[in-house]
Amino acid sequence: MEAVIPYLTFEGNAIEALTFYTEALGGRVLYSQTFRQSYMEPDLPEDWKDKVMHAAFQSGDLQLMFSDTPDGQTKVSAGDQLQLALNFTSEQEIDQVYHNLSKEGQITLPLEKTAWGAKFAMVTDKFGIRWMLNFDYADQKEQQ
Repeated sequence: MEAVIPYLTFEGNAIEALTFYTEALGGRVLYSQTFRQSYMEPDLPEDWKDKVMHAAFQSGDLQLMFSDTPDGQTKVSAGDQLQLALNFTSEQEIDQVYHNLSKEGQITLPLEKTAWGAKFAMVTDKFGIRWMLNFDYADQKEQQ
């Protein structure tokens, strides 16, 4: 297996989520296609045609894929079965991403130094996506 890429599905606000994560995580959109640009276009209501059929995002080694539901009627539940764990290479970076993801979200575990030699936090962002943020101090010392 080369990589695991989380795929996030939304109920019509995927473009908003994609914009949010691009800013929060300092990444870029690699690809984005609307339903209007797809084979599904003729079968969809007009107000759903400009929703995201498929988009890809990257920030460093992190890749995420996005989509809105295909019909505007399918419901998505923010579930406990998905958490995204991010490991950082600098304390400044974890501080910034923690701040960005916390905006309008819920802090489950505040960002703080831990007994295991890391700076760690858990955040649920405004879209209900759960994030685990980790910066290992020991890894930083080994690189110096």
